[in-house]
Amino acid sequence: MSALGSATTRPTNGARAKGAMPAIGSLRSTPPADSALLVAAFRRGPKETGYFERQNVAIEYRGST
Repeated sequence: MSALGSATTRPTNGARAKGAMPAIGSLRSTPPADSALLVAAFRRGPKETGYFERQNVAIEYRGST
């Protein structure tokens, strides 16, 4: 079985509304519950650079159901 994943961010300069929280997206071909270790690793990345989910960055997850 293979998994396909990607991440994207919203623009962080003038294109973003003032005061809006930046967002990171995760798009997977499998449900998050089926790839819990990969999701956990994905969530660690922003923390290592000073971004904390629901504090100063939003993380959106999408996967097949």
